[in-house]
Amino acid sequence: MKSKVIALIALSGYGKTELIKAVSGMSIGVVEVSSFTTRPREPRDKDGTYEFITCEELDRRLAAGLVVQHDKYGENFYGNVQSQFDAIGTNIGILAMTEPGARALIALGYDVRIVKVAAVGATVREGRPKADEGRVDHLQADVTITNSFTPGGLNRAILDLVAFITTAF
Repeated sequence: MKSKVIALIALSGYGKTELIKAVSGMSIGVVEVSSFTTRPREPRDKDGTYEFITCEELDRRLAAGLVVQHDKYGENFYGNVQSQFDAIGTNIGILAMTEPGARALIALGYDVRIVKVAAVGATVREGRPKADEGRVDHLQADVTITNSFTPGGLNRAILDLVAFITTAF
């Protein structure tokens, strides 16, 4: 049986990474599945969220059949290799991804639950609106979590996400 996966889908800047870090840091059997990207490292990047690779390395991984899913977002590629999902074991994996990435995992037989993250008070990052077009609103979400960028908003979103995860599978 393939791994159980929680896929967080949202626009840029809606707090997906913060939610993933918080939930995977709890002792509830949820582990973060890190992704690779061909984009350059940014100052806001935290260790472990992404493996930064070149387009040539992506081509090598694709040719070797190592990539489970990948998608172009903006001008860069994001994705995952099989070993990242193998490492989930009997836990539940959690990661941020695009809808095409989630569709790819579902097609491969992974047990995927879709969590759309809505946001109140989020600021769209410069240059992202064009890349965000068509990123969400096509897959039927299992649940929508609202992350409010007001005091206590992130904590409420974390509690809502944990409540969903504990009953999702």
